Amino acid sequence: VENFEPSVRESLVEFFHTALHRDPKNRFDNAEEMRWAWQQVFKEAEQRKVRTHSGEEVDLSVTLDQIDLKTPIAASGLSTRARNALERADILSVRDLLNFPIVDLHMMRGVGNQTRREIIQFVAELRERFPDFGEEGRVSIREVEPDLEEQPSLELLKQRILGARNPKQANEWQIRQAILGVASAQSSVFSEDTENRKLKTENYLWPSQTDVAAALSTTPVRVNQVVSADRKRWAKDPYLNSLRSELHEEIFRLGGVMSVPEVSEFVLLRRPATDTLDSAKQQQMANAVARALVETESSMVDPRFQLRRINGKTLVACTRDLAVYAEKLGQVADELATSDPLLPPLRVFQELFDISQPSMPEGCQPFNNERLLRLAAAMSTSAAVSAKQELYPKGMPAERALRLGIGALTGLGLGDNEGGFTIDQIRSRVESRYPEAERLPDRPELDALLERVGLDVSWNAETSKYHRRESSILFTSGSSMPRRRTTATSTRQVEVTPDMADARQFEERLQHAHDEGGFLVLTVRPSRMRSCEENLLRRFNENGRSLQRVSFDDLLFEFLEAEARELDVDWSVVERADGSEPNSQDWKNLLHLVSMAQPKIEENLLNRDEHLLLVHPGLIARYDMMELVDTLRDRVGSDAACPGIWMLVATDEQSEMPLLDNKAIPLISSGQRAKVSEAWIDNLHRGRAPKEAEA
Repeated sequence: VENFEPSVRESLVEFFHTALHRDPKNRFDNAEEMRWAWQQVFKEAEQRKVRTHSGEEVDLSVTLDQIDLKTPIAASGLSTRARNALERADILSVRDLLNFPIVDLHMMRGVGNQTRREIIQFVAELRERFPDFGEEGRVSIREVEPDLEEQPSLELLKQRILGARNPKQANEWQIRQAILGVASAQSSVFSEDTENRKLKTENYLWPSQTDVAAALSTTPVRVNQVVSADRKRWAKDPYLNSLRSELHEEIFRLGGVMSVPEVSEFVLLRRPATDTLDSAKQQQMANAVARALVETESSMVDPRFQLRRINGKTLVACTRDLAVYAEKLGQVADELATSDPLLPPLRVFQELFDISQPSMPEGCQPFNNERLLRLAAAMSTSAAVSAKQELYPKGMPAERALRLGIGALTGLGLGDNEGGFTIDQIRSRVESRYPEAERLPDRPELDALLERVGLDVSWNAETSKYHRRESSILFTSGSSMPRRRTTATSTRQVEVTPDMADARQFEERLQHAHDEGGFLVLTVRPSRMRSCEENLLRRFNENGRSLQRVSFDDLLFEFLEAEARELDVDWSVVERADGSEPNSQDWKNLLHLVSMAQPKIEENLLNRDEHLLLVHPGLIARYDMMELVDTLRDRVGSDAACPGIWMLVATDEQSEMPLLDNKAIPLISSGQRAKVSEAWIDNLHRGRAPKEAEA
């Protein structure tokens, strides 16, 4: 069940429970009712609305003004097709999308024109939303106080909050370091091997004054004296005050409450450290500065936010009610994360919205949906958020994470000149979706995991990569003779050989495919291509059936020439561009011309009222038109006039999947591809017995 897309998981389970019910009376009454129910599953997923237990309907899409760089693509208002297309390209967040080259978005394979335009338009809106987002993927620091000409680095801020060390005030220095959690205090107070360590693990980041007093064998009064003096000193620092004002704005923007790690992350993003420091050191500095900011604010006459401790949880909130609310969100998140299978986002949000929200301070923005989910996970003990907005348990077993993220591996090792994929590629894809799950093991344990989740691969020690196994697709060819058998039948009973049975089975498969309609890729050896084409046209233009041959080469050039004439482009220029280098401007111009012709080619094919045999499809891959196959696959036989298209593809039998110019043809299921039986080409299913033929 967890292999279903989260957005349609529960609806699909309900559909199949009805469709496959043991009692026929509890199934759908007829095919039309089943078809309607199937379509409703995906229409409801597009709406992204949930009705809470109280009856309130909530739209889960995050609006453009609520989006930040960490917002997952799954939370955007994009259509399901657009979100799935971006996920296949490993684009999971707004930051990923803005970092992705716009040219590559235009050339994405397996994406229809309408979906591509939707993505490009969304990127344009994001560029307006984040005008300062540079090529390095960082938003420029916003100047809060114009009189501060240059914002200090994280290292400088740490020095300012610690101050100069005075040997005569060793006790004060030690208390200050313990409160701020910096290195020397960590080694003397927080280290696991010290006998005096008394601080609880969950309070390690921001220990209370009581914890520090106990760990340093001093009194809480003494700790309070030192902290109070530091607060007054920090309140006079213009750099810290500037950052404290920014933190106040951020807390209000996020609904009036933030977890301790979120506050530290905010400091690190706004006042980055130099690249010479490792990430652990940078994080420690950011945590120390964040604690100083919150301590300083708490000393104000009318503090805008304060440190709150609720049932062992430490957070920063504008009011106690908000802190209690956040703590309840964390408890619910812990419960939801234990669900098996994982609950889809709609159910998760339904449960979170049922928690009564307190009144917000004036000027504080209400929680948006994506923020609500983040906060619930941040305040939980064991829950984490996936890239698809699922709540899953931290440390989730590697096998379950791999099974849930198996869709992220689609396309790895296909259509690649080198072929195969590495262990790091598998890990990266799975971890980007479930970052807090158990790490995937190395070989040979990983081999067994891949086999158990259904990924049929083998390890190549020479390339240090996994490769997909070579196997037949649907039908295996027999050891037939290359010559064509006569169609004459004998009155004598003949023995049915395996080759004859294979041919008959393939004939039945084709007849069923023609009657049902839809999209089908037929693969055949190059040497048998012509005879296969002749047989298909002969067999399916008789007995009331029809099959129209269409050469994609001819169709493409017909529309390309029309586009060139309309743009007043000399055809010789197009021909020269076809021979140019792939990175040249001429080649890019040619692809642009192709993209202009592609919608008209789609319309031409889809509006034909006969079953089509599409031959010579190689240029589809050459000109990056795989999204055309996507469109034909999805629309033929359903919402288009054309009842069915069979694409005839030459194959060398070296790949499990049908390829065009070493690029995988985007198919949804094995039912959309078939290997042509050579016994069928030789007409064994209609000819005489082998002994008669040889005589």
